[in-house]
Amino acid sequence: SVPSLFTPLQTVTMGFFTHIFEAEFFFAQGTSLEDLRAAVLAGIESLQSQGWEVVEDRAPLFQRPGDKHNYIHAYRNKEEKNVELTVFGTHTSKIMGFVDDLAFTFGETEVDTPYIKALSVSRVGEGDLYQNKRNIINVMDQVKRVHPFSEKPKVYRS
Repeated sequence: SVPSLFTPLQTVTMGFFTHIFEAEFFFAQGTSLEDLRAAVLAGIESLQSQGWEVVEDRAPLFQRPGDKHNYIHAYRNKEEKNVELTVFGTHTSKIMGFVDDLAFTFGETEVDTPYIKALSVSRVGEGDLYQNKRNIINVMDQVKRVHPFSEKPKVYRS
């Protein structure tokens, strides 16, 4: 079953036949970006036994064979704000060994609402059977334990 963090329409129509999933999560004003970053790092580290890893060097990430994907392309060819806070990671499936690349960037809206933009991209194939969505949900469920979302996540692309 697909986790229900998103609306039923999003769950049915997004994520099944694609290799990318991107969403933003918003938090209460006053929540520091550094605290959110620490929560994402702790979330990934808590999932290490399930194939998760924090990655320091982003160079090998978001490089699909035969595709023009890279980190900047995955973010619509623009550099994200607060790049120094970005957390990069990978998830490797236990059975087939498929690797998905992840990036979590942090920022604030015009009205000082902190957010996390989460991105998961499969390295192989075009249909991920919702795995990229599950990647984001698994980490954000860990974050939510410490910093609850202030509203429903916004899905930008899947």
